[in-house]
Amino acid sequence: MDIGKLRRQIKRNCDISDAKYWGFYSICGMLLRIRLLYRQVHALAPWDAISNDLILPWIAQQEAMWEQLEDEGFDNLTINGVEFQPFDSEAINSILTPHGHLYGAGVGIHGKPTFFLGRLLKISSIGPCTVYYVDEELERDLFASPAMIRGRHICIRLQPFYDILYDKVSTPKGRQHDPLLAEVIEDLRLKDITEDYCHRFKAFALDVSTLLLHHEAAEFAEDGDGSAVTWLEIISGTGNRFVEIYLRAMKDVLADTSELGPLRHIIDTRDTILLSFYTALMDNVRLEIFPEITAAYREFAAGSHDWQSIEQARAAGYARALRFRQDILSLWADKQEIEPHIRRFLTMVKAA
Repeated sequence: MDIGKLRRQIKRNCDISDAKYWGFYSICGMLLRIRLLYRQVHALAPWDAISNDLILPWIAQQEAMWEQLEDEGFDNLTINGVEFQPFDSEAINSILTPHGHLYGAGVGIHGKPTFFLGRLLKISSIGPCTVYYVDEELERDLFASPAMIRGRHICIRLQPFYDILYDKVSTPKGRQHDPLLAEVIEDLRLKDITEDYCHRFKAFALDVSTLLLHHEAAEFAEDGDGSAVTWLEIISGTGNRFVEIYLRAMKDVLADTSELGPLRHIIDTRDTILLSFYTALMDNVRLEIFPEITAAYREFAAGSHDWQSIEQARAAGYARALRFRQDILSLWADKQEIEPHIRRFLTMVKAA
């Protein structure tokens, strides 16, 4: 198998996707994603400095290339003389995984097609799902979710997760006085670039990726009633970015707070470090629609160590997310507007 030829084919599809969709990101979102893509292309670690003298000409090259590719269609992939549709990841991986590689293809936020190729670290399982851990990524596009699921196949992409986790460790943003995180953060803050540090950081990231694993497994379980297909139809059918952001966030909260989700796992194992990083890794939208976890964790970290309060927060978050999903599905079935309901929902959450 000619891996170099395959990389060039996948890179072209990544570039075409970026050319078509880069304008969907906010300025800040685009700047973040282009820097992370630069890191991947140039094999830089999260703690490696990026020179403006080097990245700015590279960005200009990317923009010129995107202008040329924005009207192109995605190419099929040819492996060992056999042609595959670019989204037929299961068939493609039947050839790649025995050789230690994994290919991913799917649809990300704003409907952006996304592709990647990486080296397999290990394969495991959780429930009925097979789990693929990818470390070094050889090709990818601007969108890089650290975890994804297609069918019964979960992929944990560690390289994007390294970037996310190191950002939280190096710039804790208001978590400096969190006693549960203080020791871990101090240990993982970069002092000297050594092989030992790289090994410890990657080992720690693999441990924390348990959060991603249980989230994806819970999504698989929650989607068992077929609602996931309808949910994606709603997201694509509304064409409303505000609606998409909150529908995706509520789906995440539903998985996080379910009986198979990461919070349930954290509570069962009494893992304070995972609890700390679960809250630290939550984005603003999920914090907005799941405020109970913020209040419960604040008391927990202050010294109460009350796992029952964490469980109560989980249960409350799940009940709300479940009701929200049922309401949205009913509105969609009745062909009613969804955005007004979301705005009323947010007002109610803030008033509670």
